[in-house]
Amino acid sequence: MKSKLLFITTLFFVYCNSQSSKTTNNIFEKGTLQGNTFSNNYFGFRLKIDSPWHILNKTDLTHLIKERTDMIDETTGKNLSIAKGADILLSLTIDSIENMPHVLISSLNMTLFPQIKNERDYLDDYFKQVQKMYENYDVQITASEIGQETIGEKTFFTTLITIKAENFLAYQKRYSIKIKDRLLNLMTNYNSDFYLKECQSLLNNIKWE
Repeated sequence: MKSKLLFITTLFFVYCNSQSSKTTNNIFEKGTLQGNTFSNNYFGFRLKIDSPWHILNKTDLTHLIKERTDMIDETTGKNLSIAKGADILLSLTIDSIENMPHVLISSLNMTLFPQIKNERDYLDDYFKQVQKMYENYDVQITASEIGQETIGEKTFFTTLITIKAENFLAYQKRYSIKIKDRLLNLMTNYNSDFYLKECQSLLNNIKWE
């Protein structure tokens, strides 16, 4: 239960700004899954999903999101609102009970978020959202300075969020890159060096077209 509580924000910022989106120019699409390979033509990448990763389907995500948003509503007394602008492309985990580690690939339509001009704005804004969501919890949250990291041929802006509570320590690393009029955002949640390596190995499978 603790891990589920601490990772409320795993899906919050993406899903609570979520609605299926299309663009008329350079048509946006969420991507397709053929066998164990996920492809997205809009962003131009393919991801081979090796064992032991498990894809969270729509039913899994709906259940997970409801569980975590109910926790937020109960703790903060605020109801979450759904806005346009972001889409979940792919959600993966190894342990489908604890959802750890968790890799989430999402897209943000920047034309609908005028306050977000670039990747740095997005990562800064995301961390502020995390702080707000945890303000009623006895946890310590810190974020690294925004850096850059290359995945394949693309250079992403990155930040690492650390969450501490009692004897619990977990990490959420976010990657963001602007492609056309959208941000492609990657998120990895992990709580051990072993799971960190699993997440890195998965991201290294991304191939750009």
